[in-house]
Amino acid sequence: KEFTWALGAEYWYQDVFAFRTGYFNESDDKGSRKFLSLGAGFKYTAINIDISYLFSTSKVRSPLEGTLRFGLTFSFGDEYDEY
Repeated sequence: KEFTWALGAEYWYQDVFAFRTGYFNESDDKGSRKFLSLGAGFKYTAINIDISYLFSTSKVRSPLEGTLRFGLTFSFGDEYDEY
């Protein structure tokens, strides 16, 4: 049987700082990769800055192991909050 799952959580402090974590668990038939991710973000007016790091928690080697990611986002225009 093949069963792959992922789970993540995010917490915002004062709508300015974000803290994130996640876990990815791949089926043995698909490669058996397992990762833990940790990240943080900062939001100020129209600018978001994000950083995350990916830890491998399995014995299987992967090119994603030890990945450090940075993100910079600019928001233009008014916020749309009606759905």
